[in-house]
Amino acid sequence: MEMLVALAIFSTVVTITTDIFFSYQRTQRKTEELQKVVSTARFVSEAIVREVKEGTIDYGYTNYVRSGDALSNPQTVLALKDAEGRQVIFSQSGQNGCPEGSDPCIILTRDSGSESITPRGVRVNSLQFYISPAQDPYSFDIGRGAFMSNAQPRVTVFMSLMDSERRTQYDLQTTVVSRAYKR
Repeated sequence: MEMLVALAIFSTVVTITTDIFFSYQRTQRKTEELQKVVSTARFVSEAIVREVKEGTIDYGYTNYVRSGDALSNPQTVLALKDAEGRQVIFSQSGQNGCPEGSDPCIILTRDSGSESITPRGVRVNSLQFYISPAQDPYSFDIGRGAFMSNAQPRVTVFMSLMDSERRTQYDLQTTVVSRAYKR
């Protein structure tokens, strides 16, 4: 009888210990996945922020969704001009140019070509750009005798990234103002 009680206590302790160990491993994997997604979001947002700060918003980009002369928000593409006047485009892409198992991804397009800036294993659920002002502040309207807008350009970026294996999601939003305000 005593042997049976001792065996029952031993098996209960082993079961609880094993359960705690596996629970810890699951938590550790989720933490690693979240860390991967967060570091990717940080890298992508820093790349976008750097380009917006150093360049200007390309209001003449033809693939923007417009309402008359003004841009509609949100946009799925952000077109910029860098300091040398070359076009830089951030967009969400499907399978084209994405690492294996990471579609859709965020694509950076320059004159030299396109590349994914999201790594393998991270998918993009949503990428939206809110461009303000909606009208080009660098464009002078001769009829009105004034610029189309008197606000310094800024972009609010919203992105939602997800680990492609475990579906760990991270949302990030940031607003950046262009340093260049040439008139």
